[in-house]
Amino acid sequence: MESPSVTDLYFKFLLLMATFPILAAPLIVLTKKNCTAEINVIWYAFSLVLVLWWSLHLAMHFDIVRMPADEGSLSTLRGQVSDLKKKLDNEQGRLGKNRDFGAEQRIEDDLRRVESDLHRRMEEGEPGSARFFYHKGKEYLTDTRAELGLVATLLIVTIAPQLLNYILAGLSGCAAAPRYVWQFEKIAIWSLIKFLAAFGGVLIADGLGIYAMEFKYDDRAMVLYRLNSYLDDFLWGMGAIALAFIVAVIQVYTLEAAQALGNAWPQKPRSWPFRVHRYFTRNLPREESKSGEGTETATFAAQRIWDKLTPDQQQEIGALVVRKLSDQSLVANAVPRSEAVSESPQVASRT
Repeated sequence: MESPSVTDLYFKFLLLMATFPILAAPLIVLTKKNCTAEINVIWYAFSLVLVLWWSLHLAMHFDIVRMPADEGSLSTLRGQVSDLKKKLDNEQGRLGKNRDFGAEQRIEDDLRRVESDLHRRMEEGEPGSARFFYHKGKEYLTDTRAELGLVATLLIVTIAPQLLNYILAGLSGCAAAPRYVWQFEKIAIWSLIKFLAAFGGVLIADGLGIYAMEFKYDDRAMVLYRLNSYLDDFLWGMGAIALAFIVAVIQVYTLEAAQALGNAWPQKPRSWPFRVHRYFTRNLPREESKSGEGTETATFAAQRIWDKLTPDQQQEIGALVVRKLSDQSLVANAVPRSEAVSESPQVASRT
Protein backbone atom coordinates (compact mmCIF):
# COMPACT_ATOMS: atom_id res chain seq x y z
CA MET A 1 0.00 0.00 0.00
CA GLU A 2 1.63 3.19 -1.20
CA SER A 3 0.75 6.28 0.80
CA PRO A 4 -0.10 9.40 -1.25
CA SER A 5 1.64 12.69 -0.59
CA VAL A 6 0.00 15.84 0.72
CA THR A 7 0.55 17.46 -2.70
CA ASP A 8 -1.55 14.74 -4.33
CA LEU A 9 -4.36 15.42 -1.88
CA TYR A 10 -4.25 19.17 -2.60
CA PHE A 11 -4.35 18.50 -6.33
CA LYS A 12 -7.37 16.22 -6.02
CA PHE A 13 -9.09 18.75 -3.79
CA LEU A 14 -8.62 21.43 -6.47
CA LEU A 15 -10.04 19.06 -9.08
CA LEU A 16 -13.03 18.49 -6.82
CA MET A 17 -13.63 22.25 -6.58
CA ALA A 18 -13.40 22.50 -10.38
CA THR A 19 -16.30 20.08 -10.79
CA PHE A 20 -18.76 22.58 -9.29
CA PRO A 21 -18.64 25.11 -12.20
CA ILE A 22 -18.69 22.16 -14.61
CA LEU A 23 -21.88 21.01 -12.90
CA ALA A 24 -23.38 24.51 -12.86
CA ALA A 25 -22.96 25.11 -16.62
CA PRO A 26 -25.38 22.40 -17.88
CA LEU A 27 -27.81 23.29 -15.09
CA ILE A 28 -27.96 26.87 -16.37
CA VAL A 29 -28.51 25.66 -19.94
CA LEU A 30 -31.32 23.30 -18.93
CA THR A 31 -32.96 26.05 -16.86
CA LYS A 32 -32.94 28.44 -19.82
CA LYS A 33 -34.43 25.70 -21.99
CA ASN A 34 -37.26 25.26 -19.43
CA CYS A 35 -36.25 21.62 -18.92
CA THR A 36 -37.48 21.50 -15.33
CA ALA A 37 -38.66 17.89 -15.61
CA GLU A 38 -35.24 16.71 -16.76
CA ILE A 39 -33.51 18.51 -13.87
CA ASN A 40 -35.90 17.01 -11.32
CA VAL A 41 -35.49 13.47 -12.67
CA ILE A 42 -31.69 13.61 -12.46
CA TRP A 43 -31.60 15.10 -8.98
CA TYR A 44 -34.22 12.64 -7.73
CA ALA A 45 -32.26 9.61 -8.99
CA PHE A 46 -29.12 11.02 -7.37
CA SER A 47 -30.87 11.87 -4.08
CA LEU A 48 -32.66 8.52 -3.80
CA VAL A 49 -29.49 6.45 -4.15
CA LEU A 50 -27.47 8.86 -1.99
CA VAL A 51 -29.93 8.71 0.92
CA LEU A 52 -30.38 4.92 0.76
CA TRP A 53 -26.68 4.14 0.45
CA TRP A 54 -25.58 6.63 3.11
CA SER A 55 -28.28 5.34 5.48
CA LEU A 56 -26.83 1.85 5.00
CA HIS A 57 -23.37 3.21 5.80
CA LEU A 58 -24.66 4.79 9.00
CA ALA A 59 -26.47 1.59 10.00
CA MET A 60 -23.27 -0.39 9.48
CA HIS A 61 -21.19 2.16 11.41
CA PHE A 62 -23.48 2.06 14.45
CA ASP A 63 -23.83 -1.77 14.28
CA ILE A 64 -27.53 -1.58 13.43
CA VAL A 65 -26.79 -3.68 10.35
CA ARG A 66 -24.00 -6.22 10.65
CA MET A 67 -22.28 -8.09 7.87
CA PRO A 68 -19.91 -10.56 9.54
CA ALA A 69 -17.86 -12.93 7.47
CA ASP A 70 -18.55 -16.66 7.67
CA GLU A 71 -15.63 -17.75 9.80
CA GLY A 72 -16.41 -21.45 9.31
CA SER A 73 -16.09 -21.24 5.56
CA LEU A 74 -13.03 -19.01 5.80
CA SER A 75 -11.29 -21.39 8.17
CA THR A 76 -11.96 -24.25 5.75
CA LEU A 77 -10.41 -22.30 2.89
CA ARG A 78 -7.44 -21.33 5.05
CA GLY A 79 -6.91 -25.02 5.85
CA GLN A 80 -6.97 -25.85 2.13
CA VAL A 81 -4.41 -23.14 1.46
CA SER A 82 -2.15 -24.52 4.21
CA ASP A 83 -2.43 -28.10 2.90
CA LEU A 84 -1.67 -27.05 -0.66
CA LYS A 85 1.37 -25.09 0.44
CA LYS A 86 2.70 -28.15 2.27
CA LYS A 87 2.14 -30.33 -0.80
CA LEU A 88 3.90 -27.75 -2.96
CA ASP A 89 6.87 -27.66 -0.59
CA ASN A 90 7.10 -31.45 -0.66
CA GLU A 91 7.05 -31.54 -4.45
CA GLN A 92 9.65 -28.81 -4.75
CA GLY A 93 11.83 -30.60 -2.17
CA ARG A 94 12.20 -33.69 -4.32
CA LEU A 95 15.37 -34.05 -6.38
CA GLY A 96 16.23 -35.69 -9.65
CA LYS A 97 13.83 -38.14 -11.24
CA ASN A 98 11.48 -38.14 -8.26
CA ARG A 99 10.37 -34.56 -8.93
CA ASP A 100 7.06 -34.35 -10.84
CA PHE A 101 6.79 -30.94 -12.52
CA GLY A 102 3.28 -31.66 -13.79
CA ALA A 103 1.98 -32.36 -10.28
CA GLU A 104 3.79 -29.28 -9.02
CA GLN A 105 2.09 -27.11 -11.63
CA ARG A 106 -1.33 -28.53 -10.75
CA ILE A 107 -0.77 -27.81 -7.07
CA GLU A 108 0.24 -24.21 -7.87
CA ASP A 109 -2.91 -23.74 -9.95
CA ASP A 110 -5.10 -25.12 -7.14
CA LEU A 111 -3.33 -22.89 -4.63
CA ARG A 112 -3.96 -19.74 -6.69
CA ARG A 113 -7.60 -20.71 -7.15
CA VAL A 114 -8.21 -21.32 -3.45
CA GLU A 115 -6.39 -18.13 -2.42
CA SER A 116 -8.46 -16.13 -4.90
CA ASP A 117 -11.66 -17.69 -3.56
CA LEU A 118 -10.56 -16.95 0.03
CA HIS A 119 -9.82 -13.32 -0.79
CA ARG A 120 -13.15 -12.90 -2.62
CA ARG A 121 -15.17 -14.38 0.26
CA MET A 122 -13.36 -12.22 2.78
CA GLU A 123 -14.23 -9.11 0.74
CA GLU A 124 -17.66 -9.96 -0.67
CA GLY A 125 -18.94 -12.56 1.77
CA GLU A 126 -20.65 -15.87 1.22
CA PRO A 127 -23.35 -16.09 -1.51
CA GLY A 128 -26.69 -15.19 0.06
CA SER A 129 -25.16 -13.26 2.97
CA ALA A 130 -25.71 -9.55 3.72
CA ARG A 131 -22.13 -8.73 2.74
CA PHE A 132 -22.64 -10.53 -0.58
CA PHE A 133 -25.80 -8.54 -1.44
CA TYR A 134 -24.12 -5.31 -0.34
CA HIS A 135 -21.25 -5.75 -2.79
CA LYS A 136 -23.52 -7.02 -5.56
CA GLY A 137 -25.75 -3.97 -5.13
CA LYS A 138 -22.78 -1.65 -5.38
CA GLU A 139 -21.48 -3.52 -8.40
CA TYR A 140 -24.88 -3.22 -10.10
CA LEU A 141 -25.09 0.53 -9.45
CA THR A 142 -21.53 1.24 -10.61
CA ASP A 143 -21.02 -1.23 -13.46
CA THR A 144 -20.45 1.16 -16.36
CA ARG A 145 -19.60 -1.59 -18.82
CA ALA A 146 -22.94 -3.34 -18.24
CA GLU A 147 -24.86 -0.05 -18.56
CA LEU A 148 -23.13 0.90 -21.81
CA GLY A 149 -23.83 -2.58 -23.12
CA LEU A 150 -27.51 -2.21 -22.20
CA VAL A 151 -27.76 1.16 -23.96
CA ALA A 152 -26.00 -0.16 -27.07
CA THR A 153 -28.22 -3.25 -27.15
CA LEU A 154 -31.38 -1.18 -26.80
CA LEU A 155 -30.36 1.14 -29.63
CA ILE A 156 -29.31 -1.71 -31.91
CA VAL A 157 -32.37 -3.88 -31.30
CA THR A 158 -34.98 -1.10 -31.60
CA ILE A 159 -33.53 1.39 -34.10
CA ALA A 160 -31.24 -0.55 -36.45
CA PRO A 161 -34.02 -2.87 -37.77
CA GLN A 162 -36.24 0.13 -38.57
CA LEU A 163 -33.48 1.86 -40.54
CA LEU A 164 -32.53 -1.36 -42.34
CA ASN A 165 -36.18 -2.00 -43.20
CA TYR A 166 -36.47 1.54 -44.60
CA ILE A 167 -33.44 1.02 -46.85
CA LEU A 168 -34.33 -2.49 -48.08
CA ALA A 169 -38.00 -1.66 -48.67
CA GLY A 170 -36.93 1.64 -50.26
CA LEU A 171 -35.11 -0.24 -53.02
CA SER A 172 -38.53 -1.48 -54.11
CA GLY A 173 -40.07 1.97 -53.71
CA CYS A 174 -42.39 1.03 -50.84
CA ALA A 175 -40.43 2.16 -47.79
CA ALA A 176 -42.25 3.05 -44.59
CA ALA A 177 -40.77 5.93 -42.64
CA PRO A 178 -39.10 4.68 -39.42
CA ARG A 179 -41.33 5.28 -36.43
CA TYR A 180 -40.50 5.52 -32.74
CA VAL A 181 -36.80 6.04 -33.50
CA TRP A 182 -36.47 9.04 -31.24
CA GLN A 183 -38.71 7.49 -28.60
CA PHE A 184 -36.38 4.51 -28.22
CA GLU A 185 -33.33 6.77 -28.44
CA LYS A 186 -34.74 8.83 -25.59
CA ILE A 187 -35.33 5.71 -23.48
CA ALA A 188 -31.74 4.53 -24.01
CA ILE A 189 -30.12 7.90 -23.33
CA TRP A 190 -32.21 8.54 -20.21
CA SER A 191 -31.31 5.11 -18.92
CA LEU A 192 -27.67 6.19 -19.18
CA ILE A 193 -28.40 9.55 -17.53
CA LYS A 194 -30.15 7.97 -14.56
CA PHE A 195 -27.35 5.44 -14.22
CA LEU A 196 -24.79 8.27 -14.04
CA ALA A 197 -26.90 10.03 -11.41
CA ALA A 198 -27.15 6.84 -9.33
CA PHE A 199 -23.43 6.21 -9.82
CA GLY A 200 -22.71 9.66 -8.41
CA GLY A 201 -25.05 9.04 -5.47
CA VAL A 202 -23.25 5.82 -4.49
CA LEU A 203 -19.78 7.36 -4.63
CA ILE A 204 -20.79 10.54 -2.79
CA ALA A 205 -22.33 8.35 -0.07
CA ASP A 206 -19.06 6.41 0.17
CA GLY A 207 -17.16 9.70 0.39
CA LEU A 208 -19.39 10.89 3.21
CA GLY A 209 -18.17 7.90 5.20
CA ILE A 210 -15.15 10.02 6.14
CA TYR A 211 -16.80 10.53 9.54
CA ALA A 212 -15.78 6.95 10.40
CA MET A 213 -12.06 7.76 10.31
CA GLU A 214 -10.20 7.50 13.61
CA PHE A 215 -7.30 9.91 13.28
CA LYS A 216 -5.91 9.28 16.75
CA TYR A 217 -5.48 5.54 16.21
CA ASP A 218 -4.14 5.61 12.63
CA ASP A 219 -0.63 6.57 11.67
CA ARG A 220 0.09 9.34 9.17
CA ALA A 221 0.43 6.99 6.19
CA MET A 222 -2.94 5.35 6.90
CA VAL A 223 -4.65 8.74 7.35
CA LEU A 224 -3.31 10.00 4.01
CA TYR A 225 -4.34 6.76 2.30
CA ARG A 226 -7.91 6.96 3.60
CA LEU A 227 -8.24 10.66 2.82
CA ASN A 228 -7.06 9.94 -0.70
CA SER A 229 -9.69 7.19 -1.02
CA TYR A 230 -12.50 9.48 0.18
CA LEU A 231 -11.37 12.28 -2.15
CA ASP A 232 -11.45 9.82 -5.04
CA ASP A 233 -15.04 8.92 -4.15
CA PHE A 234 -16.10 12.58 -4.02
CA LEU A 235 -14.26 13.38 -7.26
CA TRP A 236 -15.74 10.51 -9.24
CA GLY A 237 -19.19 11.09 -7.74
CA MET A 238 -19.27 14.78 -8.67
CA GLY A 239 -17.90 13.95 -12.10
CA ALA A 240 -20.65 11.39 -12.65
CA ILE A 241 -23.51 13.74 -11.71
CA ALA A 242 -21.98 16.53 -13.82
CA LEU A 243 -21.70 14.13 -16.76
CA ALA A 244 -25.37 13.19 -16.30
CA PHE A 245 -26.42 16.83 -16.76
CA ILE A 246 -24.04 17.26 -19.71
CA VAL A 247 -25.57 14.23 -21.47
CA ALA A 248 -29.03 15.68 -20.77
CA VAL A 249 -28.02 18.97 -22.45
CA ILE A 250 -26.67 17.07 -25.47
CA GLN A 251 -29.93 15.12 -25.65
CA VAL A 252 -32.02 18.32 -25.62
CA TYR A 253 -29.99 19.92 -28.41
CA THR A 254 -30.02 16.69 -30.43
CA LEU A 255 -33.81 16.46 -30.32
CA GLU A 256 -34.15 20.13 -31.28
CA ALA A 257 -31.80 19.68 -34.24
CA ALA A 258 -33.62 16.53 -35.37
CA GLN A 259 -37.00 18.28 -35.18
CA ALA A 260 -35.71 21.30 -37.11
CA LEU A 261 -34.19 19.05 -39.76
CA GLY A 262 -37.36 16.99 -40.02
CA ASN A 263 -39.47 20.13 -40.55
CA ALA A 264 -37.01 21.69 -43.02
CA TRP A 265 -36.21 19.04 -45.59
CA PRO A 266 -39.81 18.33 -46.79
CA GLN A 267 -40.06 22.03 -47.75
CA LYS A 268 -36.96 21.78 -49.97
CA PRO A 269 -37.80 19.54 -52.96
CA ARG A 270 -34.28 19.85 -54.34
CA SER A 271 -32.54 18.68 -51.18
CA TRP A 272 -31.01 15.18 -51.21
CA PRO A 273 -33.06 13.88 -48.22
CA PHE A 274 -36.27 14.82 -50.04
CA ARG A 275 -35.11 13.15 -53.26
CA VAL A 276 -34.03 10.00 -51.47
CA HIS A 277 -37.36 9.77 -49.63
CA ARG A 278 -39.30 10.35 -52.86
CA TYR A 279 -37.32 7.56 -54.51
CA PHE A 280 -37.79 5.15 -51.64
CA THR A 281 -41.57 5.83 -51.58
CA ARG A 282 -42.12 6.11 -55.33
CA ASN A 283 -44.63 3.23 -55.46
CA LEU A 284 -46.76 4.47 -52.59
CA PRO A 285 -50.03 6.40 -53.29
CA ARG A 286 -49.22 10.10 -53.20
CA GLU A 287 -52.57 11.91 -53.22
CA GLU A 288 -54.17 9.89 -50.45
CA SER A 289 -51.16 10.22 -48.22
CA LYS A 290 -50.91 13.94 -48.92
CA SER A 291 -54.57 14.64 -48.20
CA GLY A 292 -54.51 12.52 -45.09
CA GLU A 293 -51.30 14.11 -43.86
CA GLY A 294 -52.65 17.60 -44.57
CA THR A 295 -55.87 16.99 -42.66
CA GLU A 296 -54.03 15.38 -39.78
CA THR A 297 -51.49 18.23 -39.65
CA ALA A 298 -54.21 20.90 -39.73
CA THR A 299 -56.19 19.14 -37.02
CA PHE A 300 -53.10 18.68 -34.89
CA ALA A 301 -52.10 22.34 -35.33
CA ALA A 302 -55.59 23.58 -34.39
CA GLN A 303 -55.62 21.32 -31.34
CA ARG A 304 -52.21 22.64 -30.23
CA ILE A 305 -53.40 26.25 -30.60
CA TRP A 306 -56.58 25.52 -28.63
CA ASP A 307 -54.60 23.80 -25.85
CA LYS A 308 -52.34 26.82 -25.47
CA LEU A 309 -55.28 29.15 -24.80
CA THR A 310 -56.29 30.00 -21.26
CA PRO A 311 -59.76 28.94 -20.00
CA ASP A 312 -60.99 32.57 -20.24
CA GLN A 313 -59.84 32.83 -23.85
CA GLN A 314 -61.48 29.51 -24.71
CA GLN A 315 -64.73 30.73 -23.11
CA GLU A 316 -64.62 34.02 -25.08
CA ILE A 317 -64.03 32.15 -28.35
CA GLY A 318 -66.91 29.79 -27.57
CA ALA A 319 -69.23 32.75 -26.87
CA LEU A 320 -68.12 34.45 -30.10
CA VAL A 321 -68.86 31.30 -32.12
CA VAL A 322 -72.32 31.04 -30.54
CA ARG A 323 -73.06 34.69 -31.39
CA LYS A 324 -71.91 34.19 -34.99
CA LEU A 325 -74.08 31.13 -35.40
CA SER A 326 -77.09 32.90 -33.89
CA ASP A 327 -76.57 35.93 -36.20
CA GLN A 328 -76.41 33.66 -39.22
CA SER A 329 -79.64 31.93 -38.20
CA LEU A 330 -81.38 35.28 -37.79
CA VAL A 331 -80.23 36.40 -41.23
CA ALA A 332 -81.37 33.14 -42.76
CA ASN A 333 -84.81 33.56 -41.17
CA ALA A 334 -85.05 37.18 -42.28
CA VAL A 335 -84.32 36.48 -45.98
CA PRO A 336 -87.64 34.71 -46.78
CA ARG A 337 -89.58 37.52 -45.12
CA SER A 338 -87.81 40.19 -47.19
CA GLU A 339 -88.40 38.18 -50.35
CA ALA A 340 -92.08 37.90 -49.47
CA VAL A 341 -92.31 41.65 -48.94
CA SER A 342 -90.55 42.40 -52.25
CA GLU A 343 -92.75 40.00 -54.16
CA SER A 344 -96.05 41.38 -52.82
CA PRO A 345 -96.06 44.63 -54.92
CA GLN A 346 -95.34 42.62 -58.05
CA VAL A 347 -98.21 40.34 -57.35
CA ALA A 348 -100.47 43.34 -56.68
CA SER A 349 -99.49 45.01 -59.96
CA ARG A 350 -100.16 41.88 -61.92
CA THR A 351 -103.61 41.57 -60.42
